[in-house]
Amino acid sequence: MVRIKIILFLCAFLLCSSVSFAVELSSPSLQWDPKWYKPQILQSVDVARSVLTNLVASQNFSTWSGYIVSKIDADKYGIRFFGENGDQHETTVINLVEVSGVYIYYLPNLDRNYKWCVMVKPSQGSPEFLRTLNLETAQKLTDVIYTLALAAGAELYSPSGFVCFTDDKEIDKVKKDTGWNESYGAFVKIVESNSPADIAGFKPNDIIVEVNGEKVKDRSYLTQVIQNGVQGKESAQFDLKVYRNKTFLNLSLTVPNFNYGREKLQEVAQQKPTANKVSLGIDVKPISYTVDTGETYSGLKVLNVKQSSLAEESGIKVGDIILEINDKSVKDIYSMANILANEIPVKFKVLREGKILTLDAAQSF
Repeated sequence: MVRIKIILFLCAFLLCSSVSFAVELSSPSLQWDPKWYKPQILQSVDVARSVLTNLVASQNFSTWSGYIVSKIDADKYGIRFFGENGDQHETTVINLVEVSGVYIYYLPNLDRNYKWCVMVKPSQGSPEFLRTLNLETAQKLTDVIYTLALAAGAELYSPSGFVCFTDDKEIDKVKKDTGWNESYGAFVKIVESNSPADIAGFKPNDIIVEVNGEKVKDRSYLTQVIQNGVQGKESAQFDLKVYRNKTFLNLSLTVPNFNYGREKLQEVAQQKPTANKVSLGIDVKPISYTVDTGETYSGLKVLNVKQSSLAEESGIKVGDIILEINDKSVKDIYSMANILANEIPVKFKVLREGKILTLDAAQSF
């Protein structure tokens, strides 16, 4: 009888307790704890790629499903992360030009390791997710994606660190709880730790009613004022009037511009190299070849492939005729050198034994 009472007590405790138990990735109960972070612009695109290569070697981050990233492929406009877990595979693709924000979250009640999450939000469409073993790796990965996105020309959002309510029912509840009877204002739901909003003294359920002396119509209006205000500056200060506990407060918010330094980075990234930086590790000669159907192709015939070279790792073989690199024709050595001097090879089109093949370039940095 005593045992039954104990069991009943434990069941009641589990039902009523606020203790958060471990959940799966797909669970609606998964907690997302945002961690405000201002990414650092790395010195150059080459440095960013080197850091990314080292991160892959450390095996401290995975795709969303938990597949350890074992290989990456990157060019000027995109990064592809290849995750492996036995015979299972998952690829995360990030279009750098479309990146609008890179955010860090902690998943405290996730039932596995790699509880830190880097969310890459595009200007349109669904976000992409990568998970890391620790905060340091999450920050380094954020720095890399941030740097490469800026170099590619992305326009990033400059977050202030507060998240506003969007649901009308939740907004009505805040109004009722605070006694705010007006039809305007931005209603603060979350204040991220160590963010500009946190430093300025904002609290959940604050109602932002004015920005720089102008009435705040809604959260979209406030967002637009802040984004316009930081343009062209390293940071910008905003004077906000806040309604809290039936009184008005004046708070000063300083928001850093997440795009500041982009122009200089792009200038460095777009400088043309004076020499060919990428070596395929092959010897070639120009050739024209006619297949059985009568079609004639012009390209570079591969005479030798060096061991462990980029060409060998990409699957190029002696006897192949390279027709295109990155969809650009290579009819002579000079055209190949010009392509490799200005961009990283992503794919090759080759003619092999009368058949045209497309080969993905191996990691080339």
